[in-house]
Amino acid sequence: MYKSSRFEFSLLTIKFCLLFIHTIVCQSVWAQDVPKTKEPYVAVIVDTSISMKEEGMDPERAFLLVSRLLSDVVPGQLTFIRLVDLTNDQKLLPHKNLNKTGPCKEDPLKTCTQVENTADWMQLARDQKYGALKRPQRGSRAFKQSLDGHLEQRAHNSFFRLAFASAGAVLGTSKTSESQHGKHDKYLIWLSDGRVNSPESVIQEIRALQARNVNVKAVVFGNGDPAIAKRAKIPVTRSQGPADLMKAFADIMREIIRAPYAIDGQVRNSPSFTMLLEVREAWVVVYGNSSLGQVTLKDGHGQTYVADYAEDALPAAGAYKVAYIPEPAAGQWTISAVGGGPATAYAVVQNSSLYPFLLSPQEALADTEVVLEAIIKSSISDNPVHNPEIIGQVEYKAVVGGHTVSLNDNGVDGDRLAGDSVYSATVKFEDTGEQIVQLQLVNEFTTKNRPYKVNGSGFFEYTGGAFFVDFGHLDVSQSSCETVFLSTVKMKGRVPLEPVFSQSLPAQHSLRIESSQTTGTDKQVIVSPNDNLKLCLDVGPRAPSSSLVQEPLLLLRVKGSSSETKQLLFELSWEVQGLTFLQRWLWLIVLIFFVVVIIAVILGFVLPARFPSSLHIALGADRKDLEEYVPMQLNQWKGVRSGFYRNARAFVHDDFRVSGKNFGAAVKITAEKNCIKIVPLGGRTIYCMNFLGNWKKQEDEQPYRSGDEVRIGDSGPYFRLIDK
Repeated sequence: MYKSSRFEFSLLTIKFCLLFIHTIVCQSVWAQDVPKTKEPYVAVIVDTSISMKEEGMDPERAFLLVSRLLSDVVPGQLTFIRLVDLTNDQKLLPHKNLNKTGPCKEDPLKTCTQVENTADWMQLARDQKYGALKRPQRGSRAFKQSLDGHLEQRAHNSFFRLAFASAGAVLGTSKTSESQHGKHDKYLIWLSDGRVNSPESVIQEIRALQARNVNVKAVVFGNGDPAIAKRAKIPVTRSQGPADLMKAFADIMREIIRAPYAIDGQVRNSPSFTMLLEVREAWVVVYGNSSLGQVTLKDGHGQTYVADYAEDALPAAGAYKVAYIPEPAAGQWTISAVGGGPATAYAVVQNSSLYPFLLSPQEALADTEVVLEAIIKSSISDNPVHNPEIIGQVEYKAVVGGHTVSLNDNGVDGDRLAGDSVYSATVKFEDTGEQIVQLQLVNEFTTKNRPYKVNGSGFFEYTGGAFFVDFGHLDVSQSSCETVFLSTVKMKGRVPLEPVFSQSLPAQHSLRIESSQTTGTDKQVIVSPNDNLKLCLDVGPRAPSSSLVQEPLLLLRVKGSSSETKQLLFELSWEVQGLTFLQRWLWLIVLIFFVVVIIAVILGFVLPARFPSSLHIALGADRKDLEEYVPMQLNQWKGVRSGFYRNARAFVHDDFRVSGKNFGAAVKITAEKNCIKIVPLGGRTIYCMNFLGNWKKQEDEQPYRSGDEVRIGDSGPYFRLIDK
């Protein structure tokens, strides 16, 4: 039972380590995404007092194995800080023996010699970085071996105030170190039983670190006292055993990395796991007992990977192996391990490639509302990401001038279109010059921060009244310009103003707005301090007469702002003697007249109906002649075609002629739009043979049907119209 408990402790300890690795790895990748961003500084204060050997603390020193794993994987600056004490570090702590004894701070049941310090131990700890052991490089074997002695649980005092002072120096929290090395992401993990010397000094040191943006977390072991951590107002977790301790570590690390996506499982029970889409890199750590051998992974395409990035083992604490896979294939993966015991487990850390990207603005005015737009991009393809399966539930924020705003994609607060994967918010920049926008992207897969620079181009404020501009009297083809002095306007830097007109200008009237920065534009005008505006009214050669008397026609406002202090109102006056109505439009009236005449002439020839070229006529004195004579094309007869606004017509005469003249004609054949009509002339009567073979008298105009036989009068002549 004792061995099983010890191995559980080791496994849970390494789980904490993996979460910690995820935090640091994510920050490292973000540092690659953002130029000039420093790698993280990480300090771990370890309670190396003799009380840590007690049952329920860490007698098997599982944290030593975790420390080696951190040394193998964590990028950036990593430092482990032990406790210093009077027994083992007398030369580091100048003191005077008081020749008195009393209960030991670490173990009240024991008696310790009381001393008085003869130097400023706190300053010495800061200057000399007492108890700090800095890793020279990732994966250093010599450093990992040195951790064994450095983290030995042998201190008889709990001088944590000195450890925190040393941590502050290690993390570079002084103004001098930040100016020399730049700002880093700083993490400090405090592992202890809560027993401290000089509690007030410890609290003061913790608050000083927090004031310098150090993220401090505390875990109190076993039945230790969390009072000091609570008084310092830092997150603290109590642990009554190995399982509780590791759960506390996991909760703290999840808070640090803002709910990262992680997968944990046992190789025997769940050898498969899912690799997400758009993963930039993945870390797989397998841990078990000291018999752990080769570990292999296989993706959905059959590609095999060996966990040979890093490895180590301690007989009492267990063993680990690490695989590193850049840009892993999405889908189902399987894992297998040789040895390691039945409880061999693994953890997968997937670092998503998603990161926040600022679309606009690149330039903005101070103290002026502007819409900030951002998207989500992939560091693998450097393309925008729209797939909801990859993005998931997004919490998108921006920090501008110390104020945090939420970016949305729901069509409000400046967002142009809901659901287009462009996240927006209305913000204000407080000053001119270079401004930093810190974008924060959080979803279930990743947490990324990225700073962007926005140029604070200027400041503009005006609280006075309207400007009056009188352009005077103008004729056509003339211009008038007036200068407006802006000495009463508060400005800093270059400010773009956009013109807004309360009503449309008359035809052939245009208003030019010029400054030293801009010449003649109706889109925007750029002004700067001590600048003047020139307003010009240009009248075209065909302008009508117009008059304006102190009309608030023009508004120049800061682009994108609706504030009354961000705009200039201009009241304009002018008198334009333009052209009369006939002077302006006589040319158009004449043109329209000629166009109408031309169209009427064209229609006179286009609209009349014509005989189809396939229409033929057969003539004869007797009905049987219609069968013997060859029909002739009706259009071949002279004068039968259409004329100006006149349909085509043909006249049939008694002498078996067809002509275009009606004199002496017996029948008139007329082309209509959709038919051919036959009309008798000169009081004649025509008959048409019906389908029974009988002649039927036609009283009215008879529409033509192909093949109809027609008789004129009682005895002829006869004719037939044939469409062939």
